[in-house]
Amino acid sequence: MSAIESAESAVAGAVLLADPALESRREIGEALTERGFSVRYADDGAEALEASLTEVPDAILMAPELGVIDPPTLAALLRANPRTQRTRRVLLGPLPEEAAAFDDSFEPASGEGTLADWLVSRMATETRPEAGWGPPESPSEVEGQLSQIALTDLLELFHANRRTGRVELTRPGGGGREEFGTVWLRDGQPLEAKVGPVDGEKALFRLLTWSQGQFAFSPEEVVVVPRIQTPLRGLLMEAMRQFDEWERQRSELPPLEARVNLRVSRDELPNVVQPITQEVLLLLDLYSRVRDVVDHCGHPDYQVLRTLQALVDRGLVELLRDPYGSTKPELGVAVLGHEESSRLEAWLREGERQHRGKLVVAAASPEVLGDFLNVATSLPGARLSGEIDGGAAVVWERLTPLGSLTLEGDLEIELWHLPIDDGYQSVWSLVSWGALGALLVSRRGAGVSALEPLCEALLAAGTVRLFHLSLVAEKDAAETDADKRAGAEVLGLDGTQAVTLPIDTQPELERELNALIHRLVP
Repeated sequence: MSAIESAESAVAGAVLLADPALESRREIGEALTERGFSVRYADDGAEALEASLTEVPDAILMAPELGVIDPPTLAALLRANPRTQRTRRVLLGPLPEEAAAFDDSFEPASGEGTLADWLVSRMATETRPEAGWGPPESPSEVEGQLSQIALTDLLELFHANRRTGRVELTRPGGGGREEFGTVWLRDGQPLEAKVGPVDGEKALFRLLTWSQGQFAFSPEEVVVVPRIQTPLRGLLMEAMRQFDEWERQRSELPPLEARVNLRVSRDELPNVVQPITQEVLLLLDLYSRVRDVVDHCGHPDYQVLRTLQALVDRGLVELLRDPYGSTKPELGVAVLGHEESSRLEAWLREGERQHRGKLVVAAASPEVLGDFLNVATSLPGARLSGEIDGGAAVVWERLTPLGSLTLEGDLEIELWHLPIDDGYQSVWSLVSWGALGALLVSRRGAGVSALEPLCEALLAAGTVRLFHLSLVAEKDAAETDADKRAGAEVLGLDGTQAVTLPIDTQPELERELNALIHRLVP
């Protein structure tokens, strides 16, 4: 018996060939079969994923183009699942240019001879680790990142294969907390969904907007009360319609964190109103925050917000501005690009910080902290902690989390407030250690001296990069220009990177915030 024949008899195993091109699939399949491999076929990435989970192959060969679930996404899903993490992933050609960064997820088929010869040699000369084979340690059958495969695509995949079980979802929330959601399926049809206090179709529509976080599907018998009756295709179409309405109207709708009150007595309210208006008015007797009214109303989120805004326009309801400014519209600040996100992720991983970084914030006064929070709440992906409900004056005296900022995928930056009071001097450098930076915030030319002891201590410790944020309102800008003409010196902090934020002028503020976020990346 030849060496190759001996190797074939010893190592030929199960191969899954994912290739939509029938001719190349036939040629490769026949060659592998002649070498003693058992070959199964898949037309696209979704079919390949289902086939891999049904019967784990020794190797999966992937064409570069596989439809919605492309090779990088398929490889990530296989690596994340304990049953399939040891399956060899072989790419049969170069990836498209936009996915080329994922080349290291595969073993490139190379060397002399045919693909079948290479595969026989590869499997004969390498011993496969036993870890990862057999039943998974976790009950989850499919796990992955929502940034790699959207919940919409997952539901369509499970629907096509008539799967029954539970999809668990998590994503970063404010103050280091996480948000959780669940979708229950029977034969691929959603029966119930839940996120926070919301359930049914309303919860499912919210979950379909999540673009970052993790998912895990567990096959199991479903015993929940079916609150969702609409077929999946109708659900996805309605979710898309609601999302489009939200995007179109979001700048005109009340922010979720705003407080809301009736401005008139019940006797002054109109007698004939729409059902949704009647429900909203009743909920205003129970809740004083927009988010709570939206959560407890049975109508779609954007309709509830539109109804609230109509009541505000008619003078029946008033929105109350929080001291940290959550009623400001969201600023158009860009997320990080792929290269910067990769650098930040590598820096976090090197420091064993997982996907979560930290920014330290110190303000010269409670009023300055309030202005900073007013800006921070307008950033896309920003969530404030419940710790600051007492207002900036209370927070300014505490070492406490302020909230978080989601940048790209599951990358999250926590914001921590560091008091400038001397009583906290012993922990200044300790709290700042390992942070992306320390933001020392003052009004331009005012209150700088209050930050100097902290600045000097952090410079001496050398544990963090320092940024001096000067907040400038229109009134401050006029005064500063007058000081310059008079020859007065505008004070700064030595050893810091100076950043000026014109808080009353949105285009300039967006530009400066963009620059600051990009400068924070190591």
